[in-house]
Amino acid sequence: MNKSFYNILKEKILPYVQKPSRYIGIESNAVRKDFHLAELKYAIAFPDFYELGMSHIGMEIIYDILNSNDDILCERVYLPYQDMIAKLVENKLPLFSLESKEPLKNFDVIGFSLQYELSYTNILYMLELSSIPILSFQRDLNDPFIGAGGPCAFNPLPLNDFIDFFIVGDGENTVVEICKTIIKAKKKYPKEEINKNAEIDIYTYNTNTDAYSDADQLLKIVKSDENNALGNMKRSDIYKQNYKLKDMESKNCGQFRQYIKEKISKIDGVYVPGISQNIKKSIIYDLNSINYINKPLVPAIETVHNRFSVEIARGCSSGCRFCQAGYIYRPVRERKKEIIIDIIKNGIDKTGFEEISLSSLSTGDYSEIESLINNLSEFTNEKLISFSFPSMRIGSLSENILQKTSEIKKTNFTLAPEAGTERLRKIINKNISEEDLLSEVRYLVLKGFNKLKLYFMIGLPYERLSDIEGVKDLIVKIKKISKQLNITVNVNNFVPKPHTPFQWHPMNTEDELNFKINYLRHLLKHLNVNFKYQDPKVSFIEGLISRGDMFTSKIIYRAYLNGAKFDSERKYFNFKAWIDALKSFSDDDEYEYDEDKYNYYSLNKTNNEKLYNYNIKKNNYFNEKLTCTYNELLNKYLYIQKDLKEILPWDFIDIMVDKEYLKSEFKKSFELNKLTIYNNYNYSAAHFNSNNTSGVKNINEDDSNSNALNDDITNNKFRLNCDLHNNINNNIEKEIKDKITENCRKICYICGVCDFKTVKPVYSSKSENNKIHKKINYNEYNNYNENSRNGNFDDSQNNDDNFFIDIKNADDNINIMNINDIKDTNINYEVNINGKEKNDEEIYCNKLSNKSIESNDSKILIKYSKKDDIKYLGHLETIKVLLRALRISNIKISYTQSKFSPKPKVSFSNPIPFMTESDSLYIIATVNNWDNKNDSFNDSVKTKLNNKLPEGLKIVEIINVESNFKIKDINLMSIN
Repeated sequence: MNKSFYNILKEKILPYVQKPSRYIGIESNAVRKDFHLAELKYAIAFPDFYELGMSHIGMEIIYDILNSNDDILCERVYLPYQDMIAKLVENKLPLFSLESKEPLKNFDVIGFSLQYELSYTNILYMLELSSIPILSFQRDLNDPFIGAGGPCAFNPLPLNDFIDFFIVGDGENTVVEICKTIIKAKKKYPKEEINKNAEIDIYTYNTNTDAYSDADQLLKIVKSDENNALGNMKRSDIYKQNYKLKDMESKNCGQFRQYIKEKISKIDGVYVPGISQNIKKSIIYDLNSINYINKPLVPAIETVHNRFSVEIARGCSSGCRFCQAGYIYRPVRERKKEIIIDIIKNGIDKTGFEEISLSSLSTGDYSEIESLINNLSEFTNEKLISFSFPSMRIGSLSENILQKTSEIKKTNFTLAPEAGTERLRKIINKNISEEDLLSEVRYLVLKGFNKLKLYFMIGLPYERLSDIEGVKDLIVKIKKISKQLNITVNVNNFVPKPHTPFQWHPMNTEDELNFKINYLRHLLKHLNVNFKYQDPKVSFIEGLISRGDMFTSKIIYRAYLNGAKFDSERKYFNFKAWIDALKSFSDDDEYEYDEDKYNYYSLNKTNNEKLYNYNIKKNNYFNEKLTCTYNELLNKYLYIQKDLKEILPWDFIDIMVDKEYLKSEFKKSFELNKLTIYNNYNYSAAHFNSNNTSGVKNINEDDSNSNALNDDITNNKFRLNCDLHNNINNNIEKEIKDKITENCRKICYICGVCDFKTVKPVYSSKSENNKIHKKINYNEYNNYNENSRNGNFDDSQNNDDNFFIDIKNADDNINIMNINDIKDTNINYEVNINGKEKNDEEIYCNKLSNKSIESNDSKILIKYSKKDDIKYLGHLETIKVLLRALRISNIKISYTQSKFSPKPKVSFSNPIPFMTESDSLYIIATVNNWDNKNDSFNDSVKTKLNNKLPEGLKIVEIINVESNFKIKDINLMSIN
């Protein structure tokens, strides 16, 4: 640890900020290596606050993998809060890592996690706080390489000017290969041999329109106009670029960085701006081939998700047309059930968490989910651990899943209908029926869940007001099931993301989204639901960045200079900074950007004149303007439908899903809208009867014979109309069914990801583990010759009866619970003394009572001390750390007899003031099977606990006390 740096933190900074425990790195299982002995130092950075970053499973996976290599040191850093930033600037200290307290500038690589677009300006802020040049071409030998990865890296162009390399796809193996490459290069060219005073790098610049075949020719141009050589390169319409070194053998600092970039660019799945052209995503075909987190991090403070998460599968088979993750993470890959069980048991033993999260894009579709939960049942019941399912597709919930979820602790349940009507759900390929949703709600109510979250999207393609009204109708039907159900409606705005079938669709304008949100809020006003929505301004910026090109880097940088920081936090979101940035590049005569309005200055300007006085204006970085107005600029990025033949900025990234497949899905949604837009295929026979009968009766109402004749005519017409209606209805329904893409666990549509050799689809193995494999040729929607695609597929097979390989009816593969058949299941129902069935609460309390009677409960008094860094933890945070240590040490604490949320039977002495130390703090705990007759037993438990506790928190003594002993009985003066 950098002790001199940390001493300054303790004296001048930590006592003056909120929750200093965010910045001291006292998490359990954190890896601490000797900083100076490591061959490569890697800082993994999350560009948002600690509570969010510590809940991100991907960052923890990379952290564990890198630290498992002896020659690599990996440490963490998160975006500080504003009070911490102010103190760092006041004391002229840079941003630092949590484990060793080393400034980020001293690392070899900094890798940013790109989870959402609104964190991009935070990346620039973290670089500035670290005294690292924001623009990549400004960095020299003393600066680390800046990398990035995550879902947003599938369109890296908006960050092109700031990031040295991007990992596109699965990063577990790729990030290690990058580190090994840099280590090898450092050994080949030791730092001390390289000229540190080299000037800015000189490259040969090649594009599709201009090419310099002779490096000396460009060198003369650069020397004659060196102020503008880099800044005036036109990049607004260029998506492929290639910089080459003038002389690769020279050892100046710029060429050394370029040499490493060239080496990194050859690694699969790595995009290096200025070097790479077409990139195929990195993919791990077998999740079982890589180790999962060996020592999961345990935060000392409350975070967004305080639980042990295990990734049971990667990828999604549903094929929702709006969902980017469903396409970029294809194909579906699953971990073996036995490996998952071992991971969970190891994770719980090392963390002491009370909740397990089975994580994937669609947990309920995991092939062995039922068997997995059953096998874990005994383990979780013994340790009173609850299950959490962060992503459950409607229709995948089984009786067993809900039963196990409700046994220990009832958490909030989340369902995502996405659209209010079945019509719109078909268009977006969300293949769930209203009855599926209502059936699951009924069963949730029966199992005692009283809180339900529903997620919807507005602004979807082909959305009408009736679809928004359908949200209200759906809520009304749910309310009829249970009036006591606490419903939260979350509404997100649709943003057409890259690499999805809807990437060609325009986005709704801010005014349109505002109208729809207000209309829905008005509809739900009297339904007693919690209504939450995403600000359309936020969605506007998200769409602008996610659909951006290389020029978007300038917009992001300008917005950052205008004050756009912490944009993911609503109270800090600076929309005006973004609008002014956009207008500054437009060709509007009425708008002139005022540089003095944003009197921007570097936080560390006095410490690093070279860094921020490089003078961006001198290089004309912001001089390039687009030849379009502000409104035309918005239309270009957001509001105009793109042509299917258009080359999109992100097309150079190969996600392994055929673009023609995405086009076919786009066309299916268009055709579904045509078929369903009037809803006239669903009229009943009564509609025809009422209309025609009224017309016939007016012919001759008084003539009885005529009436009889008219009745015959009416009946015949009615039958003909019914037949016509049924034929039309059946034809339309068949057409609609043909436009719906089924779950690829049931039917394979040959999207291009699977080659059926190295990569194979994961089929549904529910019920009887039967497989079904249907190959659907998507190219019939595109009129496109399949034979040109290396003979993968022959169109003539469409007319072949053997084209569909149907092993068993698809419905048999999915075990969907029917709420009306609950009594037919194999649940053992218990009855009470009155002969009535016991509810879950009675059964559960009886189990706890029997367990308490059979077990030998004892009461112990634990005396502990709180010193050093632990003084920065609050009272409740300290208690949680102690309770986790008790659980890790397998000390069985007794719990209260509550079905919904059992609590440990513990009590504590009064809290001491924040940031004070004490040697005499106490816990009284009721424990099971405690050996209170063996004096040495208490000492062995004390030793075990101290080995699990962080430094500064120590068990002083464990004393056996009587069952009626209470905290108020402690005499602080007499107990030693």
